[in-house]
Amino acid sequence: MAKGKKTGGRTKGTPNRDSGSVAQYLETMNCEPTHILADIAMGKALHCRLSFNDETGDFVEGKLAPTLDQRMTAAKTLLEYIAPKLKSVEHAPASGLKSFTLTVNTGEDG
Repeated sequence: MAKGKKTGGRTKGTPNRDSGSVAQYLETMNCEPTHILADIAMGKALHCRLSFNDETGDFVEGKLAPTLDQRMTAAKTLLEYIAPKLKSVEHAPASGLKSFTLTVNTGEDG
């Protein structure tokens, strides 16, 4: 960078090639990952492959409800997209006083 100004490379917001191809593939498959995560978080039974039948060579399909642990993981994953992350800030008071930690929403990621 020259004097704090961007002089080359990709423009801001340009997606990586890999993430672009994944997004295109998901679109062709009519797959919305956020909808699937929301269904899991809500405990909706999902159509899936349950097992493999060695004799016939076919998958056994059916509906399976997510466990509580799976529901919590899906909810936490979705939460990252709608709620800002919080930062802890350590405050060092004047000598002789107790210190404390304050969690502040800065509106920034990370």
